[in-house]
Amino acid sequence: MLLRVRLAAPLLLLVGVAGGGCSSDDAAKPTVAVTLPGGSLADKVLQAEDVPDGLVPILAQTGTADVSRIAGFSADSAAAEKSLREHGFDDAYVVQYGDQKSGRFIVNVVSTFDSAEGAEADLTADLISARQTGTPFPVDDLGDQAGGVRAVRADPASASGAPSASGTPSNDFDLVTVRWRLGSTTWLLAVGARGTVEQDAVIKLARLVLARASA
Repeated sequence: MLLRVRLAAPLLLLVGVAGGGCSSDDAAKPTVAVTLPGGSLADKVLQAEDVPDGLVPILAQTGTADVSRIAGFSADSAAAEKSLREHGFDDAYVVQYGDQKSGRFIVNVVSTFDSAEGAEADLTADLISARQTGTPFPVDDLGDQAGGVRAVRADPASASGAPSASGTPSNDFDLVTVRWRLGSTTWLLAVGARGTVEQDAVIKLARLVLARASA
């Protein structure tokens, strides 16, 4: 089931890492610790302290997700839900972070399946489909199975005639996605920003998520 990361609201207010950090004028993180909504998989996604300064959780878009919600991220939700059920989808958790000032966003999804075979089938189909949306790149030593895709798309703000966060026109919105699996659990990490998103920075975040989940 291919998750589609939309570049329109509300996701424009969500996920991005450019150069693994933020510029000095980014808003600082809140001094009060943010606790993500509860869920059996809440500890297997990026936590607020893991993401660069300026990115904050979009709590209304964060939490446990059933098969219908996960399928809703796909361009064909009916087919996606059918595929998820066939692969033995069990549970999922979605966390979204955003920087309203810059338009950067991060989406991290963890899904569990009844078996490793079902998770492998689902991720394999996702990786194949994802290659049609951008330029694939290899991801080594990340769980049992992994892959990434970079897609450069028109900036929605620029397309509407609005200036970019920097005040200058920008036609590029960089989106890097990494998908991986460990046993019967799969993850999606999507990072988007105006300008350039560094693949290595996204993979580093993915490794952090996997280490947390494996602890």
